[in-house]
Amino acid sequence: IDKLPFAAFVEGSDKGNTRAKPEIWTERAKFDAAAAKMQEEVAKLVAAAKTGDQGQIRSAAGAVGGACKACHDAYQKPAP
Repeated sequence: IDKLPFAAFVEGSDKGNTRAKPEIWTERAKFDAAAAKMQEEVAKLVAAAKTGDQGQIRSAAGAVGGACKACHDAYQKPAP
């Protein structure tokens, strides 16, 4: 999952039937920063999972969800 934002939005992927907002390409630096933030949070979740501490895992999972939601809110059109 942590490579998905970069793999899914390559040059030319703004064509066709997509729920992606055009801002992904017009605000590419912001989109890339949001994707990088998600990757950072996933790395923290992996580290938390290795501890086995449910509190740390829960906190890190929430941060991953927040990073994903922030990007979806900014760059994904609502479902029809």
